[in-house]
Amino acid sequence: METSNPTLDTLISVIFLILMLSIFHSGIMELIQTYTRRRNHTLKKALDKAFKTPFSKSNFNLSEAIYQQPLINNIKPEERSFPAYISSEIFSEALLGVFIQNAQTGEESAKSEYDLLKDEINKLEEGDAKQILVGFLLGTSNMADFKTKASKWFDLYMERIGSQYKRKLVPISFIVSLVIAGAINADLIYIAKFYWINANERNSTVQLAQQYVTENPQQTSLNETEQINNLKNQYHYLQNHFPIGWTSDSIEVVKKDTLLSKDSIQQIRIYNKLKTSSDTSASFKNDFKNYLPLKSDTSYLVKSSVKYKKTKVALNPPKNNLFIAFIGWLLAAAAISVGSENWFNILSKLLQLRTSLKPSILSDEKKEKSSK
Repeated sequence: METSNPTLDTLISVIFLILMLSIFHSGIMELIQTYTRRRNHTLKKALDKAFKTPFSKSNFNLSEAIYQQPLINNIKPEERSFPAYISSEIFSEALLGVFIQNAQTGEESAKSEYDLLKDEINKLEEGDAKQILVGFLLGTSNMADFKTKASKWFDLYMERIGSQYKRKLVPISFIVSLVIAGAINADLIYIAKFYWINANERNSTVQLAQQYVTENPQQTSLNETEQINNLKNQYHYLQNHFPIGWTSDSIEVVKKDTLLSKDSIQQIRIYNKLKTSSDTSASFKNDFKNYLPLKSDTSYLVKSSVKYKKTKVALNPPKNNLFIAFIGWLLAAAAISVGSENWFNILSKLLQLRTSLKPSILSDEKKEKSSK
């Protein structure tokens, strides 16, 4: 009798795979956005929309004058580009810098900086920019209050722009998800069947999921550089631990008395995943009987020369069921698009449910044995 619920473990295994695919997808999306500078230009257009108004004593409009301030100009990734992110503190400081700098180029005055700021804002042409800035002045009496209101407005404005930006990314995100699913053959229908049939792989994946959640009690958001740098590691993790990808027909020979580490022995992993496949020959399966597990259970000794298929992954390309495979890719793409944070929360709750159910299963097993 099993000490766990196969249905729940299959669900956990599939969701853990989706979580890892979602994290990989996030890195790919970040790479695309970094390369195309899409986020940078969206931010620039948003500030142009709010502050594109002629600015006195300057060849720039107000939006361009803000971007020319050292605080913003120095965080540009390249000379002829724009920053992808501006904090509300930097924005408010740069905005004040534009007006104070412009006021100081005029005639000397005994007025305070705040009064000079009001004068400069009143000189602007009527329009959206002036209305926004006059709104900052209302209820304020000093520069600190003005800066606080400007920072709050910028945060709210960026939140709205961010929501619009994410909505525009939805179709692109789904296409990227589908490309990933097809490229690595992440057929969700096959994967679910595979975990349902193969108890060893199912249990192994559940253990990996438990380890991941334990080591990452909260799903932390990585910055764009970290996401891009982790892409290679994430790809190898997916390839080495999940039944995804395409097979290779190459053959290799393992010589007699070769000692192989359990952690790195690819042919054992491949066999465990391929043993339910109809494409695997009986002779290929029998070859793996020639491995002798050592008592330490950390390595294997080859008892005789063995030929094995050197494959990248567990799945064979679907020849007769390409339509079904495509449906599986579509399901995977839709799941990936939900986002890693949501899948992490679901996975954590399912693992908690599994922990609470396991004692009752063990108790039922003891009762059954005692009755016999």
